[in-house]
Amino acid sequence: MNENEKIREELLHSVNGLSDEQLNAHPETGRWSIIQVLDHLYLMERAITKSISDKLKSAIAILLWINRSSLL
Repeated sequence: MNENEKIREELLHSVNGLSDEQLNAHPETGRWSIIQVLDHLYLMERAITKSISDKLKSAIAILLWINRSSLL
């Protein structure tokens, strides 16, 4: 299990069994609830994953173009 998967498992384990009330409670005015933090983590992980994927696709396209150019 890689480090990200381990952290994700620990996080899910720590919130498993919490009620909707607990997940949505704000510890202080202006502070995020647990569910807001989880949503933020999800959205950030998704954005980072997409960015990495897009950069890899671009790099592969460039390498293919270089390869084709060198064959000419």
